[in-house]
Parts: sequence; structure tokens; C-alpha cells
Amino acid sequence: MEQSRTHRDVVSARYSAAEAEVRVKESLAGVSGELAELGMAVGRAEERADRLQARARAIDSLVDLGSFPPIGGGDFLEAELLHITVTKEIDEELSRIKTEVAGAEPAKETK
Repeated sequence: MEQSRTHRDVVSARYSAAEAEVRVKESLAGVSGELAELGMAVGRAEERADRLQARARAIDSLVDLGSFPPIGGGDFLEAELLHITVTKEIDEELSRIKTEVAGAEPAKETK
């Protein structure tokens, strides 16, 4: 029983000493407990902002995959038609460029 009380007193004394050491070091460094709390609050705000940005990117990905309707409203069918039209235009432009490149290459000699 006595050993238990002694251990409790030692732990209490260590805690008090650690608390005093932190206050002294904060004073010497010009840091107050309020400033430390402010730093932690800023850190938490940054973490929340990071999580919200990640959610926004995830929603954008789902919209791109067609799982959600397009941002800004509109009909899913309209978005698909726009995607098909753009894809067709890209394919046509690629085909035109391939034709131009093929026409510009020197003819290969056959034996």
C-alpha cells in the first residue's frame, strides 16, 4: 500500500515538474499556451480544407464517369451527346493530320 502511494506521489511530482518545464520553456521562447492552441486550430483547419478538396476531386471523377449528373445542371443525355460530338471532332482532326503527314512523307521506292 505504501509503495502504491509513493508511486502515485512520484508520478504526480513528475507531472507537475513537466508542466512547470513547459510553462518556463514557453515563456522563454515567447510562446504562450494560447498561441500553441491557435497553431493547432490552424492545423485542423488545413486538414479540413484538404479533406474538402479531396471530396471535390472525388465528385469531379464521379461526374466524369457518368455516375452523377453534370455539374451546373443539365441533362445526362445532353452531356453524353456533347461528349460524343467532341470525340467525333477529335477523331476527324486526327484523321486529317494523319492524311497530311502521310502526304508529306517521301514515296518509298519499290523494287
